[in-house]
Amino acid sequence: MIGRRILEGWLFLTIAFAVIAFGATPAWARSVFSMAAFIAAIAALWICRRRPDPSRMPVLVAWSILLIVPLLQLTPLPAAVQQVISPVHAQFMSRVQATGLVDSRALHTAASIFPGRTVEQLLLFAALAAVFWVGRELLRDAGARCRLGIGLIVLASGETCFGLFQYLGKIPHVFLAPGREVAEVASGTYINRNHFAGFLEMAFPVVIAMAYGLFYSRIRPAIDTYSGRWRKLFTHPRTPVFTLLLFAGAWLCLGLIFSMSRGGILAMLLTVAFLSVLTAMRHSRRRIQLVALLFVLLVGGYAVWLGLDPVLTRFEKIMAEEGVMAEGRLPVWKDTVDLIRDFPLLGVGLGNYRYAFLSYNETPMNVVYDHAHNDFLQYTAELGIPAGFTLIAFVLAAVFFACRGFIRSPSVSRQAALLGAAGGVFSILAHSVTDFNLQIPANMAIFTMLLAVISAVLAEERAAEESALADDPAVDEEL
Repeated sequence: MIGRRILEGWLFLTIAFAVIAFGATPAWARSVFSMAAFIAAIAALWICRRRPDPSRMPVLVAWSILLIVPLLQLTPLPAAVQQVISPVHAQFMSRVQATGLVDSRALHTAASIFPGRTVEQLLLFAALAAVFWVGRELLRDAGARCRLGIGLIVLASGETCFGLFQYLGKIPHVFLAPGREVAEVASGTYINRNHFAGFLEMAFPVVIAMAYGLFYSRIRPAIDTYSGRWRKLFTHPRTPVFTLLLFAGAWLCLGLIFSMSRGGILAMLLTVAFLSVLTAMRHSRRRIQLVALLFVLLVGGYAVWLGLDPVLTRFEKIMAEEGVMAEGRLPVWKDTVDLIRDFPLLGVGLGNYRYAFLSYNETPMNVVYDHAHNDFLQYTAELGIPAGFTLIAFVLAAVFFACRGFIRSPSVSRQAALLGAAGGVFSILAHSVTDFNLQIPANMAIFTMLLAVISAVLAEERAAEESALADDPAVDEEL
């Protein structure tokens, strides 16, 4: 038991480090995060007891694709095979070689146009696989999920506080050039405000899920009568904690709003709608949508009081010349589709989008795009259509089964865990349509943990159902 608690703390500190260390985007921070994840996996081999679990198979398939495809991309292949995989490979590699980015000895030997970058990204994905496996082993315990949720709320609240001080000009932005340290935007310890918003998007549903679990497990049973319902609600010993959780949710929303991330704000609104609809499907109560509406109005009113003009001004740019089209999102997506069409089977190599896109970027701007601003397109371009589409299907299937499990599960603890994890995954997927949050190691780690929660809870739910069937005498009589 003590070993598992220590491992829980180590895993949380690993993720917290990734968030605080500038999203783990610097090479040194990414290396420290990966090393800590590998240490956690080694420790888990000694601490966590292996249990028979057939549900591991789909998970193993997904991670195998994510780790085996890059290995195939690094495998030397004859020119004839490369010609079959991608007819334009030889011509493209010649153009890339002319830029000096690739050693001439690598020409026509591997699908990855820059093998060194693929190896680097592969090590990061192996670290994320370790985080997933350790998290899945630990988070089958309700207490571990609760402790992780509290830690994530504290971390996100601290980041929000830091970001709001940045917005108010009380703390300088360490990533801006000298003389420009003060900017009316919140980004926390992240270099990019959109990725700060992505982190808060994933933490927000966890707060709401914990409030949901507290209400339906402790408060609701005590007030489920018509006589004195409101008095019992306001005098319940758990009501202050419930109120504090709702305040924490509103607090995270404020930080997200003042990040001025348009995609983040829209994703947050979509997530509120998603959570309210999902909860209403479980409890068949229209008042849940009313509570969600009041929550949004409360956050919006407080944001207006702090000063919402800069945010609204930024939204107005969507319809102006410097809006989405001028930023190049749609042209970049179109050019990325052309890239995918030329490298359909194995892609250009994991982590190689920035180098491959140099030959496809037709956007009439003096801007170098390192990312597609659409994670779905970028991963498909890097891994190829079969692997990219398969991974996307696995993630969407995880969200679907989490929603179904939330609606069907009799356990409030598992309902809350699935609600928070599904909401967090849904939110970051919605934002990733117009951004590259899932290219940032810290956000990738939290996203991986949310998937681990879904996998662990569904496995726990399946084990509980099998145990109930085994103990049911009616089933024994039928057999």
